[in-house]
Amino acid sequence: MGIIIILTPLSVPSDFNAHESQDKRQELLASMRAVEVKWGKRCAWAFAVFAVLVCVIVGTAVGVAKNGAGK
Repeated sequence: MGIIIILTPLSVPSDFNAHESQDKRQELLASMRAVEVKWGKRCAWAFAVFAVLVCVIVGTAVGVAKNGAGK
């Protein structure tokens, strides 16, 4: 699910930190977006590693099943 963060823009309510100045709010939003993107990338890498492991396991299982059935 974290991968979706990379693809979606950060949407902010109009009253977000209304007591802060506009510059401070923009700085906070930029910081929040950087953290979101960092975790989104980590999720993408974790999913990629998981997908590769699943493919290796399925490939190995299919290979063993075909070699074992032919004997």
